[in-house]
Amino acid sequence: MKDSEKKSWRQLLRTHKFYAALFLALGLLGFVDAGFLTAKHYLNSPIECGLTKGCETVTTSGFAQILGVPVALLGAIYYLAIVILAVLYIDTSRNKFLFWASWLTAVGLVASAWFVYLQAFVIGAYCEFCLFSAANATMLFVAGLFYRAFFKREMQQFNINSP
Repeated sequence: MKDSEKKSWRQLLRTHKFYAALFLALGLLGFVDAGFLTAKHYLNSPIECGLTKGCETVTTSGFAQILGVPVALLGAIYYLAIVILAVLYIDTSRNKFLFWASWLTAVGLVASAWFVYLQAFVIGAYCEFCLFSAANATMLFVAGLFYRAFFKREMQQFNINSP
């Protein structure tokens, strides 16, 4: 293998590690946020907002559960899945885990867009923890887009088939 090819492979590996770290960090932030809201739900504890004053209104609305399951718990499961996929990549260096995580981010974006719509146009109140989750899910989605574009370019450069 030529020196230039070795350098390209090292750069490729560093870039995959960057995305794994980014997915892991954002996934953990989202998990903590959604976990907090889930704990508050099951403890039947009020949620105090510092900025928006609408947390209690949003988290106790009819839209805060789907078939009896708190939306916050579904969010925690989503973020945990992102974290697990990032950790699996870190543990195995198998690109397919980051690839799957990058596609899973679309689920978070769609769900977040729906819940922000509900807050703005149906409930008429905002929950800062929910808005943080929506922003976080959006950042994950953008990272996923960049990762897939990077991945596609690298696969073409090295003539490798997708996972």
